[in-house]
Amino acid sequence: MKDMNYNDHLKRMIFKQHRLSENFTHTELKFKLINFFRNNSYPTNDEVSEFMENLQLDENESTKLIYDLLSDFSRIGNIKNIDDSKFNQEQLEKGIDVEMEEHTPEDNMFYRYVAKLIAKDHLSEPGAEDVYYTELDKMEKEFEKK
Repeated sequence: MKDMNYNDHLKRMIFKQHRLSENFTHTELKFKLINFFRNNSYPTNDEVSEFMENLQLDENESTKLIYDLLSDFSRIGNIKNIDDSKFNQEQLEKGIDVEMEEHTPEDNMFYRYVAKLIAKDHLSEPGAEDVYYTELDKMEKEFEKK
């Protein structure tokens, strides 16, 4: 299996989310929008408008694109509706820390939410609820020794 970069990973995730109902052009626009926000943290309304104009999108199309993208991200996490108290709290906190490793403090609120969803997915796997992140930590330490 070849290495997958961040954009390839996002494309795969969104293609999976949209199945056959999504047309290719709309998906490509989403990736351009994702890259715009990755490269322009907290853009002004004028900057977003200019970006959308460069894509030749009117206000309605721009709004729909943004709403569609937000909907994609809101579906992250297979078990997001399960209350946090149903999980081993130590493992959940370890999981959030692990999943947040590459994010900065200003990213904190959004990425903590996404990290928690990812951690809850991992902890929902059969047999993983009390050991997933402890075992992951052990594996990483063993790998570092090599």
